Amino acid sequence: MEPQKVNILKLFEAQLEEGKSLFEDLTRKIRSKKAISLEEKLFFFQTFLELLGKIHFKQKTLRLTLFSPFDLIFRNTKKIHHIKLIEQQLHQYQETMEETYLSYSEEIEKHKKSIYNDVFDVTIAAPLKIWEDLYLTVYNYSKNLTPLELNTASTQIINEEIGFSKFDIKNEPDPQSIKNVYESLQKIILLERIRMSGGLNPVFTLPAHEKISSLTQAKYAWYQNHLFYQHFTYYLRDKEAVEKKYLSLAKHAKKHHKALTKEVVKLRDGLFSKVFQ
Repeated sequence: MEPQKVNILKLFEAQLEEGKSLFEDLTRKIRSKKAISLEEKLFFFQTFLELLGKIHFKQKTLRLTLFSPFDLIFRNTKKIHHIKLIEQQLHQYQETMEETYLSYSEEIEKHKKSIYNDVFDVTIAAPLKIWEDLYLTVYNYSKNLTPLELNTASTQIINEEIGFSKFDIKNEPDPQSIKNVYESLQKIILLERIRMSGGLNPVFTLPAHEKISSLTQAKYAWYQNHLFYQHFTYYLRDKEAVEKKYLSLAKHAKKHHKALTKEVVKLRDGLFSKVFQ
């Protein structure tokens, strides 16, 4: 009797088709919404390839080799996501503070145009063949997977990510450790999705996933504030004289950052004490 097989290729194919379409759109015109969506697809591919690499463990460079043609695109679309978050945070603060910050808005716009140009150059330089090559290789590595292989590899990665996160939260919270835990949670969510597409049960229960989702959303808000505060203080650093309203904004953003950090730590500790024990 042949061993039972799992089909995770269907999920990958859907993501690949959407990713390729977004990529082609960006070769014609850069739009932040599509660039951010492509970044999400590329993160999915990266996680999917890590899973295949764990299953086919003898192919030690599988993920690095297959994702390398997309790496520069991924890093540059991430930059668009970052500048968009900074822009959105400024708009929120302008409403809260009932103030405008024209010179800083102009600085963001200048930075955004530079990033857009970089992304456009990167996308038009990348051949469409990289998408075909990715599909063909993934097809060959995923067409005969068994439930045991999928379960073992995905559970192993999830446990590794939890272990990394536990290491990160041992000390006082800092930007890098909070960012690391956020990315680990994103990866865990994707791996659960891949497991379910292959007919496996998720590792964690629905209530656990609700806690993971709450922490992920809180960390996203924290990350947006962190990017803004970092970008804004760098902008102020080169100014010989700073207007009072800009100093007030910096003070407000710092206070907001402390409150968001407190909320993230509270949710994080709850998750790791009750779910990721």
